[in-house]
Amino acid sequence: MQRKLTRLALLTAAALGVAALVSLNLASSAAASGNALGGGSGCPVNTVRVGPLCVDKYEATVWSQPPTEDGKPRGIQFGRTGDDYPCSFNGSDCSGSNPIYAASMPGRRPAAFVTWFQAQQACLNVGKRLPTNAEWQGAAAGTPTDYEPGPDDEVHDCNTSTAGRAVATGSRNRCVSSFGAYDMVGNMFEWTADWIQGSSTPWAPSVGTAGPDFGDDFMRGTNPAVEGGYGPSALVRGGSFNAGKFSPNGSGAGTFALNARFSPDGAGEDGGFRCVQ
Repeated sequence: MQRKLTRLALLTAAALGVAALVSLNLASSAAASGNALGGGSGCPVNTVRVGPLCVDKYEATVWSQPPTEDGKPRGIQFGRTGDDYPCSFNGSDCSGSNPIYAASMPGRRPAAFVTWFQAQQACLNVGKRLPTNAEWQGAAAGTPTDYEPGPDDEVHDCNTSTAGRAVATGSRNRCVSSFGAYDMVGNMFEWTADWIQGSSTPWAPSVGTAGPDFGDDFMRGTNPAVEGGYGPSALVRGGSFNAGKFSPNGSGAGTFALNARFSPDGAGEDGGFRCVQ
């Protein structure tokens, strides 16, 4: 009997040892996978964890093909110096015959001249979406602008007043939020998902259609945006490299900077976006 008990104890110990080894290997594999995805956060490469979200670490670039799993670009880059997107400004073919794809990566000139509709589709085509206004606000928290009032230093500070153009994503190394997202202040205005009533005056809610560019669909009861085409305002956040034009010290950009003047079909040299998932 004693021999049987001893043998059973040895077999049990061996089994437990194997289970522990398997568990350790699985944990190591999971950790390695997490590191490959995004520094152990469980998020894809070039994104950062913000609560339950994975937020793009960098302002978006736009391409003719989706990026590789390890974040490398593929295809032709659009929107670097002008509106050369292959799809319509209303986004109707940006996921169909002329698809475009958003990518978060460092050291690139971010996409500009992009409408809300195009940005939305570019995010969706890579399994992401535009952040809500509240999500953007959360991800931007902690981005330092303690050099204001006054111009940025042209090297490390957020690009708000001195360069006069967009700089490469992530190149201003102090312009990073508490969560690790770069350039959420300055560089490019960033579209968010939210639309609100436009602020054009006098208050005159539309009573017709959105026009032929939007299929003559009804768009009634919304006050038009001040700038852009037909329709309400889509919120942009953070300010841009042009902030110095609106305030001598660049305070037109910041974590609380918000602009509700643009309709979702508007686009410009300092208008960009980032995605979340």
